Amino acid sequence: MDIHYFPGRVRIRDGALRDDEIREAAIRMAKKMGKVESISYNERTASVLVEYDPDSLSADRLNALLPLAKKLHAKLSFYTERKKADVLALLAQMDGVLGACP
Repeated sequence: MDIHYFPGRVRIRDGALRDDEIREAAIRMAKKMGKVESISYNERTASVLVEYDPDSLSADRLNALLPLAKKLHAKLSFYTERKKADVLALLAQMDGVLGACP
């Protein structure tokens, strides 16, 4: 998984995003990151681009995600269909953490 970050913009690239269910779960979670201006998916590069208001994403929200993001990164390394349920569960946990953050 590749993540490119610049305040106001995050691009996540991973072949697992070609799976509709994983991509939709990742987008649902991304919508809770802050004031999202746009989300786009590029099938050719298997990447999701999230553009958001950088003032709406606090360091607390990012820090709350770090432990789960590390686990997700490990699951996506050498992704196979057998890992799909674990990936979806981690995305759901991340979604829950973002929903619980102020």
